[in-house]
Order: sequence, then C-alpha cells, then structure tokens
Amino acid sequence: YARAMSSYGVFIAICGFEYNGSKGYIAFAPRIQKSYFSVAFTAAECWGTFQQTRKGSIQTNSIELKYGKLKLNSFAVALSDEYQAAALDSNISGKSVKLSFKQSNCRITCSSPKTLNLKKGDKLTLRIKLQGK
Repeated sequence: YARAMSSYGVFIAICGFEYNGSKGYIAFAPRIQKSYFSVAFTAAECWGTFQQTRKGSIQTNSIELKYGKLKLNSFAVALSDEYQAAALDSNISGKSVKLSFKQSNCRITCSSPKTLNLKKGDKLTLRIKLQGK
C-alpha cells in the first residue's frame, strides 16, 4: 500500500493536481511537457482526462469526464512565467459558458457564478489568449 501511495504522490506532483470537492475546485499545473500535456485524473465521483496545449499565444486546457459527475465552481491552471492572460473563451462540449478569470502570478483561476454540473461525456474547455508580460 505504501509503495502504491508514494508512486501516486509523484504522479500528483508532476500534474500539479489539486481537488476540493466541497468547494467545487480543481486545478492542474503540469511540471513537464507544458506545451502538450495529457493525463488521467480521479475525483470523488468521477474520473477523466486533463489536457493542456500551447500554440503561439493560445493555451487550451480541457477536462473531459469519462465516468461519473463533477460539480465545479472554479478551475485553475498554470501559465508560463512570461505570459499573462488577456482573454478567455470557455465552453462545455461546444456550448459557450461564461466564466470570469483572475490571474495571480503564474496561475489563472476561472470561476462560474453558478455551479457547473459536468457528467460523463462532458468536456470543459478553456481557450486562454496570452500576452507577454
């Protein structure tokens, strides 16, 4: 059991994964391959995939649920040191959703005025337009 848990700790650290189900908060801050990063994740009532890509001045982050349900109020992702967020476009499975965002250092936190209830098959996508600092 200890060996499995220590391996999972390394996995969590590489992903920069944070989750708080009662607050409806999930975050990722990949430590490796930041321009293209893809990983599985588990939460209290679901599991799915997280993906991050960076191309030019656009960073795209997505969470896709493969099983279960996920209640989200906020979603945070890491940005590169040399960029700040200029604009955000977000959608769930292609349907536009309004999120506000706030940047603190190299992290952008996106929040919804109402709880987002994701279910199996839903994909939340953030398209972040970046500008140099």
